[in-house]
Amino acid sequence: MKDLADTLGEFIGGLLPEPPLAADINLDEIAEAGRLDLWRKEQRKLDANFHPSSLSDPCMRFDVVRLMVVGKTWDNEKHPIAMTINPDPDPNLFDYILHRRFDTGTALHEMEQDRYFGRTPKLLGWWRCTSCNRIVRTAQTRPKDRCDNIVTVRYPNGKLAEERYCQKHGDWEYQEIHMQHKDLAIRSRIDLPIIHQGRVYIGDLKTLGTGRWDQLQRFGRPFQKDETQVKIYIFLAVEGGYFNFPVGGGILRYVHQGDPEAKPIHFGVARDPAVENWLHEYIGTVRKLAVEGRWEVATCFCQKKTQARAKRCALRPLCFQ
Repeated sequence: MKDLADTLGEFIGGLLPEPPLAADINLDEIAEAGRLDLWRKEQRKLDANFHPSSLSDPCMRFDVVRLMVVGKTWDNEKHPIAMTINPDPDPNLFDYILHRRFDTGTALHEMEQDRYFGRTPKLLGWWRCTSCNRIVRTAQTRPKDRCDNIVTVRYPNGKLAEERYCQKHGDWEYQEIHMQHKDLAIRSRIDLPIIHQGRVYIGDLKTLGTGRWDQLQRFGRPFQKDETQVKIYIFLAVEGGYFNFPVGGGILRYVHQGDPEAKPIHFGVARDPAVENWLHEYIGTVRKLAVEGRWEVATCFCQKKTQARAKRCALRPLCFQ
């Protein structure tokens, strides 16, 4: 019996596939190096503008110091911080997993904007010709006619190679509408301005991982930061007159990052004068403290240096000495 069992075992073992080989190359290590290089190139110099994404969850101390650095009144010898563009930024501030999450959200944004909503007569935006890069910078639905430009292609010696007709080779690609408030120096771009029954609704797209998605379903209401951000967009849209239609309000669209079968969740957002008054008060205070150089009295968002936001912040050495 033992011999028979051994024979059967050898026979069955011979039918089983070989165990999988270990990969000879660490592809994730290569991918991380590539994303780190991209992150370095994405670093930008500071400016004096405010953005709804940060205003909806602000750190007053960071904003005050930022304006001081931009205005060249910051004493970097006394308080050295790395807030200006650096050809070799500190790689310790780079979070590979976080940027993969951001990149996934960015890809979903572009898919929804251009491939879904952009193919309907509902989305208002700017439009870029994929042949000649011409951008139509007026808020409108996707143009019915293709670009009528002609692209001249030449060899390095200047000799004509060909003329490409955009109507044949190009298509319209969605571009987000840029908005600004000059007095308050607020700049922004909006995801999904939707035209519906003669009104514009300022749509904002948010992509969530499983943890945040479960929180959203449990709370049954939008996250406060996201709601405030849309209220700022509404304020800019009304004040700037970017659309030929009255602004009817805002809509938050939440999409699950990892589950395409999860139905998106939507919330309406109304214009809020209290938020608009707060914007004037907050930005006015930040500017005043920056002029006076009183950054120490400005409130700090983070409570401890181990917070994710603190780990990525250039002011961490100042706030947690």
